[in-house]
Amino acid sequence: MSNDIPNTPVLSEAKTSEDIEQTTVDSSEVLQVEDDSEYAIRIKGLNKCFEPYGYQQFRHVPMRLYRNSKTLWRNLKLRLQGKPVVKPGPRGFWATKDINLDIKKGEVVGIIGRNGSGKTTLLKLITQVTHPTSGRIEIYGRISALLGVGTGFHPMFTGRQNVYMGGMILGLSRDEIDKRFDEIVEFSEIGEFIDKRVKHYSTGMRSRLGFAVAVQLEAEILLLDEVLAVGDAGFQRKCLTEIRKMRESGRTILLVSHNTNAVKTYCDRAVLLEEGEVVRDGAPADVVSFYLANMFEDGKAKALGAGQERMGNGAVIIDNYWFEDELGRKVASPVCGETMTLCFEYVCASPDSTTDVEIGIAIKDEGGKYLSRISTEKTGYGFKKMQENGVMRVTIPRLPLIPGIYGFDYRMTAEGDEADYIVDAGEFTVAEGDFFGTGMCENHSPILLDQVWTLGDLREDDNETEVAEDDQQSAA
Repeated sequence: MSNDIPNTPVLSEAKTSEDIEQTTVDSSEVLQVEDDSEYAIRIKGLNKCFEPYGYQQFRHVPMRLYRNSKTLWRNLKLRLQGKPVVKPGPRGFWATKDINLDIKKGEVVGIIGRNGSGKTTLLKLITQVTHPTSGRIEIYGRISALLGVGTGFHPMFTGRQNVYMGGMILGLSRDEIDKRFDEIVEFSEIGEFIDKRVKHYSTGMRSRLGFAVAVQLEAEILLLDEVLAVGDAGFQRKCLTEIRKMRESGRTILLVSHNTNAVKTYCDRAVLLEEGEVVRDGAPADVVSFYLANMFEDGKAKALGAGQERMGNGAVIIDNYWFEDELGRKVASPVCGETMTLCFEYVCASPDSTTDVEIGIAIKDEGGKYLSRISTEKTGYGFKKMQENGVMRVTIPRLPLIPGIYGFDYRMTAEGDEADYIVDAGEFTVAEGDFFGTGMCENHSPILLDQVWTLGDLREDDNETEVAEDDQQSAA
């Protein structure tokens, strides 16, 4: 076995057709040419279809022959009638559809999308864990992949044995692994457990060792799949620090993650996949914003207090509510740290005689505990005159709520009298965002506070305070 895989393109290619008919790839080809490309990975027309279980097995041949003959007979009749013949596509699920990506050397690319959008399948195709149905992948350089933390570890081997096995699979010699072994153990914080069987490891221990192996073997291209979804906060912070170092060293990284904060902070570019297709490719902030605005159900108006008891004289009532982002687009879920506008559609029974309208919203967590209150009364935004119908909007520039589900009570008065009051009037979900701009989110408290920390010299008045306290203690 060679110690290093040459920096040459690895081509994973299958037969193609105009209709992307199902083909079977028996092997991939490795071509040795000069590495003069500015790209680390080039993907052209990549498609992957997973056939139904057992479709290729021999016992299914009679059924397939019957279906094929039926199709031939139908197509023959269509030809005789002068109608176009439509070829049937392959049976199965298309995990990727005509993906085209060029990733430059030294670029850090975040791949985001809903569950089942094809993110992990794309990484498996790049690493040749599975083969494409059609299309072409060119890889320039040695790849290290972490497709699920701890994936590839043999449970009956010790941590030490798995480290050496993983390194040799990547083409490293034993001497090269020896040089990096201590760093791997130190980073993983496994300690004496490195000589224990992996089947006795906790999930966190597998996580740390798997990530340590992947990042310490110094491949030119690193593929990371959901490494930030496991482990404690300390391990996640360690992962992010290491990703930052690799970015500064010029290594190419593909990061699949649901942590949109990390994608915006550490990636040069983001790609959004939806049902196996690239729907957005560009600056991380733009792609993440589009993703968060569209990842949930479409932002639609909801009936306020559906099924709940309504109190008040009905001078002004609210029928529906919805949320808007900073561009005025309706969204299903506001984002932590970003501008949120809560909109209320109201109806006024007597607009000429209805004045001095005040509204208050009490926000509470999923368990019903009150967290905060927003109102026109305390902030001086009361409405002196009302129209027959319209929209009330309240905008919070930087939403300080952590991701989660929240509810609210609502109360409105007109000229001091209660006009409309509903307990448990509505609920909403706050999506994950980047309130502090660090790629990390505080989850210990539901309310986030903007803050500035400084470090300086001890001031004279601080010394005077300490002396005064010492004098008081001496006198006592």
